[in-house]
Amino acid sequence: MRQQATSLFCANTSSAGVTPYMTVDCTADGGYIIATRYVDSITGDYFILLLKLDQNGNVQWSNIYSANNISTAFSKSLAPKVKQTSDHGYVVSSYLMEVATSIYYPNLILFDSTGNFVSAKYYTLTSSIGFWGSKPRLTSDGGYIAAFNAADSAFSTAFGHVVKTDAALATGCFETAFSLNRQGISFAVDSGFTTTAIVNETIHELGNTGISLNYSDNCDINVGLNEYLPADHVSISSNPSGGTFLITGKENIASIHVYNLTGQEVLSCAVDDIQATIDLSGRSKGIYLVRIASSAGSFTVKVIIE
Repeated sequence: MRQQATSLFCANTSSAGVTPYMTVDCTADGGYIIATRYVDSITGDYFILLLKLDQNGNVQWSNIYSANNISTAFSKSLAPKVKQTSDHGYVVSSYLMEVATSIYYPNLILFDSTGNFVSAKYYTLTSSIGFWGSKPRLTSDGGYIAAFNAADSAFSTAFGHVVKTDAALATGCFETAFSLNRQGISFAVDSGFTTTAIVNETIHELGNTGISLNYSDNCDINVGLNEYLPADHVSISSNPSGGTFLITGKENIASIHVYNLTGQEVLSCAVDDIQATIDLSGRSKGIYLVRIASSAGSFTVKVIIE
């Protein structure tokens, strides 16, 4: 069963400097915390913006934060990720760029429940330069864990990097770098299947009470719908047509039943001959299924009324 989604609220929380790099987390009070990049339109400096919403989308508070270290600044590609902590504060993962060297460093920043800055650390990774941090997660010991993409100083080798901290953001637990091994996948050719070269085709569109039905000249008309194999025991001509079809079987045809695509039977007739003509000229344009019973078996093919 499909249930239609209902919008509970839609709040416009944008401002002139907010960019599309947003993440959101649900908070314990039923509200939401949003972290995004903020760009000063005059200086071009990059900031982290935290925005706290109540359960109805009303803004409770909003703060922007700059990187005060002289040698570092928030990267232009800053995309902060936010998670509420167990004490109802917030932890944000982002990354800094060292101005002199353009080296990136992942960092974690703690804020209290009202968005006031508590502490922050950035991490000089053992073997690489960190960038593009994942959303931080809380760990059972009260600390944090975050993963970062990383690269060597020449950006020639990529690494994954995991930083685990304690509650004070110290990396006394572990800091693990891991390389990604590139492996090839070999494919074996299954000789039981063949491919068909692409050829030019014409797409026909049939109007049927406002509904467009499309079919291609490349479609095999004589396809048995049950087994998806060519229906060699019967042939239909002309198909497509204006509604009159000549059905020829290799064996005597016993009966014919015609159905529309909703499964409704629109024609049935008894036959005792190798050939039979069916007239659907009074029917709407479209695709119909023809069930043919003969001494050779029962077959279903499709016909098209243009």
